[in-house]
Amino acid sequence: MVQLKVTDRQAVKEWDSYIESYLAAVEAEHNETEAQRNKRIAKLEGDFEEWKKYYFPKYCYAPAARFHKKASKRILANPEWYESRIWARELSKDVVCMMETLYQVLTRVKRNVLFISNSQDKAQELLEPYRINLEKNERIIADYGIQFMPGSWAYGDFTTTQGASFLAVGAGQSPRG
Repeated sequence: MVQLKVTDRQAVKEWDSYIESYLAAVEAEHNETEAQRNKRIAKLEGDFEEWKKYYFPKYCYAPAARFHKKASKRILANPEWYESRIWARELSKDVVCMMETLYQVLTRVKRNVLFISNSQDKAQELLEPYRINLEKNERIIADYGIQFMPGSWAYGDFTTTQGASFLAVGAGQSPRG
């Protein structure tokens, strides 16, 4: 067994506490009929801003900025669009991208997601919130089904039960294989 430093143990404890708090905020609706659930999902899928607030309340605790909305509208209207977002630090580039990507995956617009960074370790680290949300977010599970697929759920390389694949790739690596 590996001995962790005090600071590492504290970081793990804080992360576990954050995840517990996050998951408590995304409890699924249990008192609705199938028809009510389908109606709610259709309404949410018709309004991306409401969709992300419902499924990710801890991330979307404040109204989106106008430039976020415009960028999301471009991405969602053009599934093959490539956009380099040169926004200042702390302006939610990663979070907005995650919301758009998960929306497209769960609504079956996208089936393959490559997460590319300067190293494989960094790409895997940045992809981890996607995997955690697909695996543990009760609202996603209740509305889109269990996404965790045993045998294909590794850190940095996983496939959902809907058949969407996620792969973290570092500089100089081939995404094939």
